[in-house]
Amino acid sequence: MIIHYGPKQNQHLRVYINNMHTKAMGLNDVVIDPMEKAREAMGKLDEALDYALNEITRMGAYQKKLQYTIDNNTTAEENVTSAESVIRDADMAQSMMNYVKDNILTQTSQAMLAQANQNRGAVLRLLQ
Repeated sequence: MIIHYGPKQNQHLRVYINNMHTKAMGLNDVVIDPMEKAREAMGKLDEALDYALNEITRMGAYQKKLQYTIDNNTTAEENVTSAESVIRDADMAQSMMNYVKDNILTQTSQAMLAQANQNRGAVLRLLQ
């Protein structure tokens, strides 16, 4: 089985799962009676136990590798989300600053027009 775990083409893990049936471990014909057969069975059981422990160890290594990859991908996702948030916040701050600047310019223009209109009125009164 191949598990692809990253964005790059070569980021994959080949997982080999061996047959764990009793026949594959040589236990399908185990006999425990008479005593001599039981002793033979003990040897087969020891071999099967070694086989099973080897498989468990290999599966643990696969699990460790995949857990590391999950943790690494989670950290990368959090970093991207944080960076995106900073960019959005910066855009929001820039937009707010532009709004305030435009608002001040509009109010200043209105005040200048009002002042100019008052000055015209004062000049007209002087001329009358």
